[in-house]
Amino acid sequence: MLTETIMAGRSINEVLVEAVSLGSLFVARDAEHPVGFALVGHGVLMSVYVDAAYRRRGVARELVGAVISSQRAVLDAFALPGDRATKSLYESFGWKARLLTMRAE
Repeated sequence: MLTETIMAGRSINEVLVEAVSLGSLFVARDAEHPVGFALVGHGVLMSVYVDAAYRRRGVARELVGAVISSQRAVLDAFALPGDRATKSLYESFGWKARLLTMRAE
């Protein structure tokens, strides 16, 4: 099973610490708890998530800015069709839409 392979007998905390140390996971926190994250892999900003209670406060902007400022070479970012908020966020950093993937339903 994939999760068993990823975990390799480690705690979730150990796995998350490793992901952060490798520069793959960026975490935004309030004073006590994580409130959002950005996940990077193979030069792609794959996901940005912010807890609903913390949205519209600049958390996603801070996360994307941290990814861009990091040593990671991020060339692309994913945004789902119809997700105008994410597309607008990426465009605010000067990124342009370059690919549309079509899928048979």
